[in-house]
Amino acid sequence: MAQTGTAIVQYIEKGVVSAQWDFTASGTGNAIDTANFSERNVQITLGTAGTSTLIMEGSNAPTSGYVGLSGPTGAAMSYAVNGLDNITIGPRYIRPRAATVTASNTVEVVMVMRSGRR
Repeated sequence: MAQTGTAIVQYIEKGVVSAQWDFTASGTGNAIDTANFSERNVQITLGTAGTSTLIMEGSNAPTSGYVGLSGPTGAAMSYAVNGLDNITIGPRYIRPRAATVTASNTVEVVMVMRSGRR
């Protein structure tokens, strides 16, 4: 399991990379530079549903100006239950923020990014 907020980045195949964050407490994950990727999707696994909240955020600056992202339907990418969404807006940097994580619960975030250059 990764430290809270630290992404494990893994090469899957040419043009495809995944990043995984595991949270056991509230906190903000480190941001991933997604400038080279045209497709991004995220899967959220919250353990016990309704006991933790995860928010996906984005910015064009690496250390400031982060705002909550919206999914394909326009709804905020804020999760209190498990979810799987495409990230349709394209900020350069994307990170998860675990707003609340209850005791003995783990929140897992996996983002898969695909480049048009395959």
